[in-house]
Amino acid sequence: MSAYGVETLENRVLMSAAISFAAPSVYTSGQPAHNLAMGDFTGDGFTDLAVPNPTNNSVTILLNQGNGTFVKGTPIKLQSPIAVAAGDFTGNGIIDLAVITDVVPNHAVNLAGASTTDDALVIFDGNGNGTFHQVASYKVIQGGRKIVVGDFNHDGFDDLALSTPHSVGVLLNDNGTFAPEIRYHVSAGSISYMTSGDFNGDGNLDIVAALPAQMGFRVLLGNGNGTFTIERTVPLGTSPVWLAVGDFTGDGDEDVAAVNADFRNGIFVRLGNGDGTFTKAPVVIHAGAFLQSITSADYNDDGIDDLAVVDFTSTLRVLPGNGAATFEPSIALPGAGPEAFAIYSAVLTPSGKEDLILLRNGDVYVYLNTTDET
Repeated sequence: MSAYGVETLENRVLMSAAISFAAPSVYTSGQPAHNLAMGDFTGDGFTDLAVPNPTNNSVTILLNQGNGTFVKGTPIKLQSPIAVAAGDFTGNGIIDLAVITDVVPNHAVNLAGASTTDDALVIFDGNGNGTFHQVASYKVIQGGRKIVVGDFNHDGFDDLALSTPHSVGVLLNDNGTFAPEIRYHVSAGSISYMTSGDFNGDGNLDIVAALPAQMGFRVLLGNGNGTFTIERTVPLGTSPVWLAVGDFTGDGDEDVAAVNADFRNGIFVRLGNGDGTFTKAPVVIHAGAFLQSITSADYNDDGIDDLAVVDFTSTLRVLPGNGAATFEPSIALPGAGPEAFAIYSAVLTPSGKEDLILLRNGDVYVYLNTTDET
């Protein structure tokens, strides 16, 4: 056993065989993107993808053929899209898209107040066949390039939370129309990433924001009526750039894992106590240097969430969960070359297994889960 508690080579081979992925299929999306949106755009039960393409002034649509392979759909034309998210904003069961662009249309409704540094939030309603049409545009405070989608007030319409300088801005949806931002000040610095979970088990969606300057993350507990209560910063001892939420111990409480893109460190895990608080000391997993992104899912269907990370050289590793939040030795997957930006988990095939999606330098790499296949 090494200084980091890594298992012997014999154990590593046995454990690594439990999770496997096929070599990736590669789809060109255009210019390098740092995020994507996932949803069933055609109503066929399979997850499709939308990727912002700022240089070509479009959002690339990739439609799932039902087996984890994709074809390009009709792109959305929009000047300089930066970020995209999927949700049902009209309550009709059809997936729509919210796109952030740094070019504000003249007719945009002002949700940013007196701010002089603005982006635009543009809403596209889904037609149910993989195409979209623009229905609204809003002026929002610049910096809203991290998006969380969820029904924060249980009214049947998906709401939005956007990162702004120092704050999380919540936009409540009233039958397809968004209200001005409710801002929650969380940091004197920037927000590098946001995601969601239910950290106190009350059935309301909560938000977690990564705060590099404060070397930790902040939890906003949802009250169920569209408002949030800001909790204290959870220190990590590192500057997080990306977060993943999962249950790493099998206790039913949601935990948080972070990476920091630093050559000295790896993955930092904080275990949830089930009441919105987290363990005092993070578990540190040494999984390589310059980690760019992290995602979590149960890739081998054993009831324990696993982790996948990618570094700047596009070395992609899966760390099987062992129920103790320390994880088994990592499994390296075929690389994609340098300049990886983001990694996501999603079910892409009828197998129900969690697959992996990697964004790298203008391409989308899809790794299909082959665990237990013979």
